[in-house]
Amino acid sequence: RVCGEGSTLGELVKRNWLGAPEAAQTEKAFVFLMTLREWLHNLQGGPGDILTLRLQGEVAVAMGYPQPNILRKSEALMREVYGHMRTIHLLCNSTATRLCQQKLGKPRGLWAFFSGWQGTRRATDGFVLKGAELGAEHPEVFKEDPVRLIRVFRILQDQGSVPGAELTALLRANFSLLTDELIAQKEAQETFLHILRQKGKVGRVLRLMHENGILGRMIPEFAPLTCLVQHEFFHRYTADEHTLVCLEQLDAMLGSQEPDLRKYAELYAKVEVPEILALAVLLHDTGKAELSRNHEEVGAANAAAVARRFHFRGRELRLMTFLVDHHMTLGVFARKNLDEPETIRALARIVQDAERLDLLMLISAADVRAVAGKNNWSGWRELLVWDLYRRTRRMLAGEEEFLRAEEEKLAGRMEEVKTAAQGKFSEEEIRLHLEKMGATYLRQCSADLVVRHLQAVHDFVERRVSGPDALVPLVEWTDQEEEGHTEVLVVTWNREKLFSKIAGSFAVAGLNILSANIFTRDDDVVLDTFRVCNERMEPVSHRVDRENFEKTLTDALGETQDHLTERLAESGPTLWQKALGEAEFPASLRVDQESEPGKTLVHVEAPDRVGLLHALTQAISEEDLQISAARITTEKGAALDTFTLEDREGNPLVDADRLGRLLLRLKRVVSR
Repeated sequence: RVCGEGSTLGELVKRNWLGAPEAAQTEKAFVFLMTLREWLHNLQGGPGDILTLRLQGEVAVAMGYPQPNILRKSEALMREVYGHMRTIHLLCNSTATRLCQQKLGKPRGLWAFFSGWQGTRRATDGFVLKGAELGAEHPEVFKEDPVRLIRVFRILQDQGSVPGAELTALLRANFSLLTDELIAQKEAQETFLHILRQKGKVGRVLRLMHENGILGRMIPEFAPLTCLVQHEFFHRYTADEHTLVCLEQLDAMLGSQEPDLRKYAELYAKVEVPEILALAVLLHDTGKAELSRNHEEVGAANAAAVARRFHFRGRELRLMTFLVDHHMTLGVFARKNLDEPETIRALARIVQDAERLDLLMLISAADVRAVAGKNNWSGWRELLVWDLYRRTRRMLAGEEEFLRAEEEKLAGRMEEVKTAAQGKFSEEEIRLHLEKMGATYLRQCSADLVVRHLQAVHDFVERRVSGPDALVPLVEWTDQEEEGHTEVLVVTWNREKLFSKIAGSFAVAGLNILSANIFTRDDDVVLDTFRVCNERMEPVSHRVDRENFEKTLTDALGETQDHLTERLAESGPTLWQKALGEAEFPASLRVDQESEPGKTLVHVEAPDRVGLLHALTQAISEEDLQISAARITTEKGAALDTFTLEDREGNPLVDADRLGRLLLRLKRVVSR
């Protein structure tokens, strides 16, 4: 209409600005979106065009989607929504570009120079380069040689150019020429692999292939990810978009001098099989299309199938399958106790060599950074993964060397503690404290933190001797302004349901637990460290908030009955939870008897809410179990918690019935 070429799709078709199939797709998409809008208005009782997470399920039910539950109905609805929006976006852009080019003609003067227009010059293989845009010599270019449907993207990559509007239309009109027989040809496969080998230039080209229908033909396992909504804690992109952003994140690492990318750039520069890494990234989430709980296993099977089609054998096939199967492994291991040699030993057994470890590090970083940007994997969590990487590297170089280095590190930490505590505590007091805490404690805590703990324990014990507040916990608050949280140290006597009561007291006070480390001396003095923030995701600096927590905890520890649950029931959702909306995300519970020999670990992933940690730990206590260690993490509204459990005698859980009852209790908690 703006260009004076008609106001309807029919007129655009008559004037050859839009093909009949494209017009039909646009009309179908428009009708669907208007129908969706009408349902939105009906369900809300008035105008409102924002399809929130909560409304997605209601709309899907109202529109009669046949899937078995509301989550699957919502996924099916959103797949159609994104699919139709994508159609309109791509067709409108390409049609508008063609109209503008026709009306405006080629640029002149300085504009021609600065826009990159250099007239028309021959490129290669039936294509011509016009400025920064690649076009076709004639409309039959792909029918003459269908392999050009792949070769054209190699040209786009080599030239750093983009497809013009007419070439885009030709690609979409001819992608069906890519038959299975043609894709199996050596030239087609070698051209595609050449594209994948160009470090730093892969993501843009594969995005172009996807937008024009070529990528799903070349790699059919990827096609079902198109517009697939991921109902998970961190993923906000559709599965295909997430994968393409992963590839772009990998490209960004090449030669980067940014402080947070430099270490990855060094690893990426050494990669000798970039095509295998790129294929692994492309396929890493393909298992999600089958809605499998273990999408890594399905993805690994897809990777093996693709590897065989591209005639990878032996080591290359195993490497590609391994990367897809274990693309989440580093993240999982980073939540374990990295100071246990068996943790590092177990990961070393999985990766087997340094090359695999390096590639896993790259795919893991690209995966996490593609979820919600670099801020989703920063700070202490990234430090944990790098610590895991370095320790595993040393283990792969030789277990004897690894153990020697760990012992030297432990001895060095011991000397640092003695130096930092000199003049403040006697050598005997230092020795007794470290003996009561154990080697794991010394590995995890800095010398300054150990001295802080020594002082806190000293003050706590002195208070027991000299005053009436023997049972009142000692609480210290340290603001970490730059990191946006407050570190809270709680020192008290060990007792039944202690961890649950501390967690519940934080919740009643309206404070959010970001992470926690718990330590218990063998004389039953507990030192628990929590990193917390207020509901505005800021450090807890206000005196009223601190006093509220301390009073709540003191009262809870003095009560024989649990009143925290009642008080939490009266609390509403936090501002953070309101911001997340009311979407239902699938929770996950997993028992792990293998990571740390002789110990039982329970991993919990669930939507965070006020009092969740209190409810989880209370359920554990009700099964007459105790928590000997815990890793508590809250990220983007998700609780990612790992508990090390034992019975009252300090033994791991071996009774299958008891484990079953525990999981049932925990399932009820996360399902509320």
